[in-house]
Formats: sequence, C-alpha cells, structure tokens
Amino acid sequence: WMAVELQITGSFSGFLLGIQESSLVHIDRRQAVSRFFQYGDYTFTAFFTLDVIVRIIVLKRKFWKVCMNYVDAVVTVAAIVE
Repeated sequence: WMAVELQITGSFSGFLLGIQESSLVHIDRRQAVSRFFQYGDYTFTAFFTLDVIVRIIVLKRKFWKVCMNYVDAVVTVAAIVE
C-alpha cells in the first residue's frame, strides 16, 4: 500500500519539478488521490488496532511475553497518533 502511494506521489513531485514529462495519474486528480490514500491509511489503522486489541483480550498476559507483540503495539499506537 505504502509503495503504491510513494510511487504515485513521487510521480506527482517529479512532474511538478520538471523531471518527468507526465505523472502516473493526471495532476488534476492529485487531491482525490491524496484523499484515497488517506482513507486507506485510516482503514488499515482500524484493522491493525482491532487486531491488537483482540489479541490482548484473548491472550491477556501472554500477549506481552512475545517480543513482536510489543512491536505491533508500538506501530499501532504510532499509526493512531499520526
């Protein structure tokens, strides 16, 4: 998801800087594309948050005994804060 977003926004930037002759998506659609990716980020954040919450509820203290669960929790909190 992020790779596609980076590719499209990079093509917008390249076009605006005169490095590319055209962008992957017409420049007039820039705001709509930005909004599309923003809603996608919200959707993924909601799913990851739900996943972590369900795992905490189901696993209880066992959740915190696996190191990768700390990473999941930190990434989820960072996505929410962002």
